[in-house]
Amino acid sequence: RLGRLTEAESMLREALLVFERERGPNNGELADPLEELSKVRLAQGDAREAVSLLERAVAIRAQSASHTPLQLARAQAELAQALVAAKAPRTKLEGVVQE
Repeated sequence: RLGRLTEAESMLREALLVFERERGPNNGELADPLEELSKVRLAQGDAREAVSLLERAVAIRAQSASHTPLQLARAQAELAQALVAAKAPRTKLEGVVQE
């Protein structure tokens, strides 16, 4: 399983680089691979990077007209789960819930 996660991580990072290069760092299409990479990083035990990736995905979804409120809510829920896994301060978690 670990080999598959490493392979998935590599592929997702490459996809992110391509998207960023071709469409810019805040393009709405980046949210999906950011969220998928965060799941991989959580599975690999790196909750801090997962939080960082999800914070970026939430910000992109919040400013993108092409995303639905449901997509934003799902990204926020994933961020909240990652914050719990990262043992982040409660105030940071409350900030996600209030958004």
